[in-house]
Amino acid sequence: LELPDLFLIDIQEEQQQPLREFFHDSKWVLSPLAPMVQGRIVSVNQVPFVQWRTRPHTSESVVTRRTEFNFSSREQLDSSESIVKGRALTPARWTGENGEPFEISMEQRFSEQLEVDLGDRLAFSIQGIELEGVVVNLRSVRWNSFQPNFFMLVQSGVLDEAPKTMLASISRVDSAEKTGLMNHLNATFANISVLDVGSMVAQLEDLAGKLTQSLASMAALAVGAGLLALYAVVREEARRREQEINLLRVLGADTGRIRLLFALEFGLLGGLAGAVAVSLSVVCSWVIAQLLFDRLWSVQWSAVLLLLALAGLISAGTALTVIQPV
Repeated sequence: LELPDLFLIDIQEEQQQPLREFFHDSKWVLSPLAPMVQGRIVSVNQVPFVQWRTRPHTSESVVTRRTEFNFSSREQLDSSESIVKGRALTPARWTGENGEPFEISMEQRFSEQLEVDLGDRLAFSIQGIELEGVVVNLRSVRWNSFQPNFFMLVQSGVLDEAPKTMLASISRVDSAEKTGLMNHLNATFANISVLDVGSMVAQLEDLAGKLTQSLASMAALAVGAGLLALYAVVREEARRREQEINLLRVLGADTGRIRLLFALEFGLLGGLAGAVAVSLSVVCSWVIAQLLFDRLWSVQWSAVLLLLALAGLISAGTALTVIQPV
């Protein structure tokens, strides 16, 4: 998966070959052009879409309140897509001569919101012409790849006669060459809109960096407050158990052994508390990744083990500092 540097919008059909020739001998990489046609969902399983999306158990979302969507087709899936259920679209072109419905590939979350599954039939109105298709697979799409992706892909041949525009992306463009390339594209293809994806990503990274710094500052304050609370708890525990400490001394335990026992006790408690906290943080991060970041999630286990070790060592060290048998 390669993050694009520029994104091209509103490419006309007659500009496909000139645009490919523009990038033919260059080091820049032009992605396969993705056709885009706007259409309307008429019905799902012969139920009018207006009724289908207003059923009591249907989720209320921006998607279900819409009726018009963008459709596209491609010979093979992009590297940012993968089939999670069903089979690949038939490579043969659909002609509609035998009355069979064309095949549809639907994005997984989109299908969940519409409550559509494999085998369901959808009727579309594209430029006033109604066509019927059947869902043959569900796809997982990494939207943060910034590649031309769509909720629905249809079998090749369906959109051939429909008026359409094209989308594409350009990658491997150095920052020093970006402005010149954008100006050259605007001069050669005046109608094509060129978006600087790298600049957008840089702004998002800057925002994410500021959020990370804010979270790190809050975490530092929380750790400081936690250390003060730990010191107070250990000090109060030492005062409360003063008679127990003296009894251990009477029974023959020296000062070092008594301090070691308290260090082990509070070290285990601190390690257990750290394990609970890390487990909760891992679960929360997984949930956030599933909901907001296209299910991209990984754990730095070395950092997890380091945090667990530090929690136990800090608790044990605090106990060694505070416990002073008398």
